[in-house]
Amino acid sequence: MNRRKILMTVLGVVLGMVFIVASGWAGELCEICGTDIDDFSVGQVTITLRDRSTVTTCSMICAGKVLEEHGHGIRKINAIDYSSGKTLDARKAYFVTGSSVETAVHTKSRLAFLNQRYASRFISRYGGYIRDYHATLKNIESTLEAKEFIPKLNKSKDNGKCFACHEKIGKRRR
Repeated sequence: MNRRKILMTVLGVVLGMVFIVASGWAGELCEICGTDIDDFSVGQVTITLRDRSTVTTCSMICAGKVLEEHGHGIRKINAIDYSSGKTLDARKAYFVTGSSVETAVHTKSRLAFLNQRYASRFISRYGGYIRDYHATLKNIESTLEAKEFIPKLNKSKDNGKCFACHEKIGKRRR
């Protein structure tokens, strides 16, 4: 009888661990690079295309790839306001670029703020530069041209990496 209880306990623990590991993949992945957006939600950008379909990315750099591919086929671009966590129109946002805060595993931060005052306060603590939407896009274009952006290589749940040279999907660099 004792053996049976021990076996059932071990089986319960193993099944619980399997569930926890499996639920780690339940989060939304960036459609460009495969990064777990739940782990890097501060940089999340959602683009609504003319056909009303949406593309969700982990950062403005991945959003830049979508904008590059779809050009004028964009209906709406939403980002996450860093100070409140709420969705805002990216075209009206103030972006802080080059701060010490990391967003996605493959890009320098480009964080959106609804209010320029909050962006200035953020810069006084973490550094960086305030740019409007258009200046941020120009910065992204130069990044893409300089090949600082690495296209998806091994995006697969099987190997657990978004890039051959990066950490596992969803892991924060520290």
